Amino acid sequence: MESKINDKSLSFLSSKGQFYVIFALIILLASPAFIGLWGIWSRNVAFRGLLLVPFMAALLFYKVRDKLRIQKLAWNYKSLVLLSMSLVAMVVLANTGLVRLSGYCFFLSLFWLFSIAFSARVKKYWLRPLGFLVLMIPMPLVVFNSGESLLQSLFSQVIDAISPALSSDIFIRDGNVFYFEKFSKPIIIADECAGLRSMTGLVIVSLFLSILDEHNRVVMWLFLLSAILMSLTLNLLRIVVSLELRFVGMERYAIGKWHELLGAAVFIVGYLLLSRLSKAICKQETAEFTKGELSE
Repeated sequence: MESKINDKSLSFLSSKGQFYVIFALIILLASPAFIGLWGIWSRNVAFRGLLLVPFMAALLFYKVRDKLRIQKLAWNYKSLVLLSMSLVAMVVLANTGLVRLSGYCFFLSLFWLFSIAFSARVKKYWLRPLGFLVLMIPMPLVVFNSGESLLQSLFSQVIDAISPALSSDIFIRDGNVFYFEKFSKPIIIADECAGLRSMTGLVIVSLFLSILDEHNRVVMWLFLLSAILMSLTLNLLRIVVSLELRFVGMERYAIGKWHELLGAAVFIVGYLLLSRLSKAICKQETAEFTKGELSE
């Protein structure tokens, strides 16, 4: 059996009071990590949307607040050591510039605290929102850039295959650059055309809706796959529309701010489709549950 810690330093506080004191301490110690993450979010437009993830996670926790009851905090040496190690690692990594790793240690600190504060039977209610919070940590730039290059190559190959159907103009492809006879400037499938930003956003939205609407694990994975396929399809449509605008002499609407608006439209349409799909799945799950209850 694990030894209990006979520590009366917080005995004057209720279990809820102890939880909030330790939670506040974790947030305070995590401030260098948050400052570092803020720097990453603000410097790179691709990661700016991750700023919303903590607020979305807070909404998920708020939804299940009635199901979470703080039990008597049963401290033992194992839990104390694990929580202490996570906190120390979080502070050290943040102050040595390893902000992303420090962010993961912040998540681990909350995980150990929640494991102590809540009973095992309600773990499913807090684990998903807490896991969602991990999405606020940006992926390494080398991974992001590799993903963009992969998508650029994919869309370039698709455009190469369907361009004859879009226009009768002769063109030459050089990697991600297309030279058409009627255009003085080449058409480039640039980083912004890769659609990784909108894909990241739709993946986050799909996971948020899956947790918010309490879909099961299988539906969650299918919903995530739908978001990825949806983002690829919508981004391809965006590129095709941009090409068509150039072909019909409306080039100014295919570049600059207008092109950025098309990118925003991809995300908005994807969000609306995912939201409708999630609600439809909820209705189906409710109907199946009701049918099962009636049959019993």
